[in-house]
Amino acid sequence: MEYDHLFWLNVVKYSLSLDNDSLMLKVESEKSEYIEVGVPEEWVGPLKALGFDTIDKLKEIEKPGKLANDLNGYKKKNKLDLPGLSPETVTSWTLP
Repeated sequence: MEYDHLFWLNVVKYSLSLDNDSLMLKVESEKSEYIEVGVPEEWVGPLKALGFDTIDKLKEIEKPGKLANDLNGYKKKNKLDLPGLSPETVTSWTLP
Protein backbone atom coordinates (compact mmCIF):
# COMPACT_ATOMS: atom_id res chain seq x y z
CA MET A 1 0.00 0.00 0.00
CA GLU A 2 1.38 3.43 -0.90
CA TYR A 3 0.50 6.76 0.66
CA ASP A 4 1.71 10.20 -0.36
CA HIS A 5 1.12 13.21 1.82
CA LEU A 6 2.17 16.80 1.30
CA PHE A 7 2.36 19.25 4.16
CA TRP A 8 3.92 22.63 4.91
CA LEU A 9 6.28 23.16 7.82
CA ASN A 10 8.02 26.49 8.41
CA VAL A 11 7.21 27.65 4.84
CA VAL A 12 9.03 24.67 3.29
CA LYS A 13 7.20 22.05 1.29
CA TYR A 14 7.81 18.48 2.38
CA SER A 15 6.64 15.33 0.69
CA LEU A 16 6.14 12.26 2.84
CA SER A 17 5.90 8.88 1.11
CA LEU A 18 5.18 5.59 2.82
CA ASP A 19 5.81 2.66 0.49
CA ASN A 20 6.29 -0.95 1.58
CA ASP A 21 7.20 -0.01 5.15
CA SER A 22 9.83 2.55 4.12
CA LEU A 23 9.51 6.23 4.90
CA MET A 24 10.95 8.99 2.69
CA LEU A 25 10.97 12.70 3.43
CA LYS A 26 11.75 14.99 0.52
CA VAL A 27 12.30 18.73 0.84
CA GLU A 28 11.37 20.95 -2.11
CA SER A 29 13.34 24.16 -2.73
CA GLU A 30 11.49 27.48 -2.56
CA LYS A 31 11.04 29.79 -5.56
CA SER A 32 13.37 32.34 -3.93
CA GLU A 33 16.20 29.78 -3.88
CA TYR A 34 15.91 29.31 -7.64
CA ILE A 35 15.91 33.06 -8.18
CA GLU A 36 19.08 33.37 -6.03
CA VAL A 37 20.99 31.05 -8.40
CA GLY A 38 19.83 33.06 -11.43
CA VAL A 39 16.75 31.16 -12.61
CA PRO A 40 14.11 33.62 -13.87
CA GLU A 41 10.93 33.43 -11.81
CA GLU A 42 8.83 32.33 -14.80
CA TRP A 43 11.05 29.26 -15.35
CA VAL A 44 10.78 27.89 -11.78
CA GLY A 45 7.44 26.14 -12.44
CA PRO A 46 8.63 24.40 -15.62
CA LEU A 47 11.85 23.31 -13.87
CA LYS A 48 9.87 21.75 -11.03
CA ALA A 49 7.49 20.12 -13.53
CA LEU A 50 10.50 18.44 -15.16
CA GLY A 51 11.59 17.02 -11.80
CA PHE A 52 14.11 19.61 -10.65
CA ASP A 53 12.32 20.26 -7.38
CA THR A 54 15.49 21.05 -5.42
CA ILE A 55 18.48 23.28 -6.11
CA ASP A 56 20.73 20.29 -5.44
CA LYS A 57 19.15 18.41 -8.37
CA LEU A 58 19.68 21.46 -10.56
CA LYS A 59 23.35 21.67 -9.54
CA GLU A 60 23.87 17.97 -10.43
CA ILE A 61 23.09 18.58 -14.11
CA GLU A 62 25.90 17.23 -16.30
CA LYS A 63 24.49 18.46 -19.62
CA PRO A 64 22.97 21.94 -19.29
CA GLY A 65 22.34 21.99 -23.05
CA LYS A 66 19.98 19.03 -22.71
CA LEU A 67 18.11 20.76 -19.88
CA ALA A 68 17.80 23.92 -22.03
CA ASN A 69 16.40 21.77 -24.84
CA ASP A 70 13.98 20.01 -22.45
CA LEU A 71 12.77 23.33 -21.04
CA ASN A 72 12.29 24.81 -24.51
CA GLY A 73 10.35 21.68 -25.49
CA TYR A 74 8.20 21.98 -22.35
CA LYS A 75 7.56 25.64 -23.24
CA LYS A 76 6.45 24.70 -26.76
CA LYS A 77 4.34 21.70 -25.69
CA ASN A 78 2.51 23.72 -23.03
CA LYS A 79 2.27 26.83 -25.23
CA LEU A 80 3.94 29.05 -22.65
CA ASP A 81 4.71 32.63 -23.57
CA LEU A 82 8.28 32.57 -22.28
CA PRO A 83 11.56 33.57 -23.89
CA GLY A 84 13.68 30.74 -25.25
CA LEU A 85 16.66 29.51 -23.25
CA SER A 86 20.20 29.03 -24.47
CA PRO A 87 22.52 26.34 -23.12
CA GLU A 88 24.77 29.14 -21.79
CA THR A 89 21.91 30.58 -19.72
CA VAL A 90 21.10 27.20 -18.18
CA THR A 91 24.81 26.56 -17.55
CA SER A 92 24.94 29.72 -15.42
CA TRP A 93 22.21 28.25 -13.17
CA THR A 94 24.13 25.02 -12.59
CA LEU A 95 27.52 26.46 -11.67
CA PRO A 96 28.51 25.94 -8.02
